[in-house]
Amino acid sequence: ARAHVVGLSMGGFCALQLGIRYPDRVSSLLVASAGSGASPARRVAFLAETEQMAAALRADGMAAVSAKQAMGPNRIQLRRKNRHAWEEFAGQLAEHSAEGMALTVIGIQRSRPSLYDITGQLAGISTPTLVVNGDEDEACLEPGLLLKRTIPMAGLAVVPNSGHALNLEEPELFNDFVRTLIGAAEAGTWPTRDPRSLSASMGIANAGTGA
Repeated sequence: ARAHVVGLSMGGFCALQLGIRYPDRVSSLLVASAGSGASPARRVAFLAETEQMAAALRADGMAAVSAKQAMGPNRIQLRRKNRHAWEEFAGQLAEHSAEGMALTVIGIQRSRPSLYDITGQLAGISTPTLVVNGDEDEACLEPGLLLKRTIPMAGLAVVPNSGHALNLEEPELFNDFVRTLIGAAEAGTWPTRDPRSLSASMGIANAGTGA
């Protein structure tokens, strides 16, 4: 009837959709490495890149494209930290269907709305939420801040010297995040953000007016 939901990358976007659409069935949300292509400044370039990737998959095949993806700017961190895990990841990625991947890029990544366009829906999520990002996952850093600032019960954890595949790069830390969130959600101790914290002010102007 209810579940704690953990999603990474496209799975993180799916987790957010569950929180929006089925709040009564979600006990907590861990949203990791979500938001690629969402930032307004990069939106046009991202959409163009999805078209280019789909065309390359169909023209060059999965092995050629996956070799570039595995050495991408948000995957090289895994290679540095754990070469064996990176090689396993790269090998599994190369086994994907080129046509299936092209359809995923166009049908999901390109077609999904930007997180910046659904802030009204995100603000309605009433579930304990933990947003987790790597500090070298450039495409997801700003969207992570957006989620923190928009979802009332969202916490934000940023993992140092890390990229996109956080569950592979830092599996013990990632599992600790999961346990911490679930434990607090079950105990009812995960907080809702105090709206007074939504300011960059030192608070002098409001001194003495709060509880």
